[in-house]
Amino acid sequence: MFDTVTGMEPRQFNRLFVKRLGENGGLHKAAAATRNFIQLKIRERGFARSIIPPEIITADDCQRSTTHDQLEKIIDRAYDDTQAMAANFMGAHDGRFIEGDRFTAKLYKIETLEYSIQEALLLAFNYPVTEWIEKISVKDIEKVEDDKLIELSNAAAAATGKLITSPATMIDRQLLTALFKMIDGDSLNFDCTLMHKVDFDDWCSLPATVVGDKIAGEMTVGGWSYETIQGHKLVTTIKDTVAPGSIYGFTKPEMLGVFYLMGDTRFAIKKDYDMIFMKAWEYISMVFGNNKGTCKLTIDVPNPLTGL
Repeated sequence: MFDTVTGMEPRQFNRLFVKRLGENGGLHKAAAATRNFIQLKIRERGFARSIIPPEIITADDCQRSTTHDQLEKIIDRAYDDTQAMAANFMGAHDGRFIEGDRFTAKLYKIETLEYSIQEALLLAFNYPVTEWIEKISVKDIEKVEDDKLIELSNAAAAATGKLITSPATMIDRQLLTALFKMIDGDSLNFDCTLMHKVDFDDWCSLPATVVGDKIAGEMTVGGWSYETIQGHKLVTTIKDTVAPGSIYGFTKPEMLGVFYLMGDTRFAIKKDYDMIFMKAWEYISMVFGNNKGTCKLTIDVPNPLTGL
């Protein structure tokens, strides 16, 4: 359904959307198309899924817990002499460490509010309904996923002491190398760097004496065109979940932890007279099975708005 938005005037597309809702099976088809749209946008925009790609599981892969009312999945630990840490999606991180040969991944439900809109108002939108859906659903879900990844990363780095604080005001090769060594020097392979776009902008301003004439020339014309930085995967974000001056490092996903989705992200649409209701939700678990697999570098970046 959403493929038709390309080249179509927004109001025309919205009229088509509302019309489809009234057709036989239209609510189901619209919900399925919207679910696919949301999943695509979260993959494009959320950085958590770039660092630990989610694995789709089913209820058959899980067990009922004897201590709580959520499903959980038991994972055999692939890491020696390490602690694990699980995200708590019901509130703030509880600092719970998991030790032993196995650990559990508890599944939580995260969901958006139920949003409603009058059919007439939707038809009056000067932008496609997809933009409204992205605003009310995609941003809510991706924020929870990204926030929990950073929450786990901060707690794990604090627990292992893999923290570097530098008075430097911008990132450079030496600081990145120090970040890499916190993983590489601990019998793991460094895999991915996560930083705010502000820090990446500083990286792109490094002079030719640091990055070489060829790279400096390329950055002047087209910016940094590589998906890696010093040979490692690079992920950047403009979200305030990652503060400017906070650069994170991660080992390979299979040696870091697990990110489970039970049945992938769901989306439902219902219609009551002239009111349209929409809601998205998913069952999710995120566990760092190896706290040693992440590290953090903090530099003294000036406020990007004031320069102070």
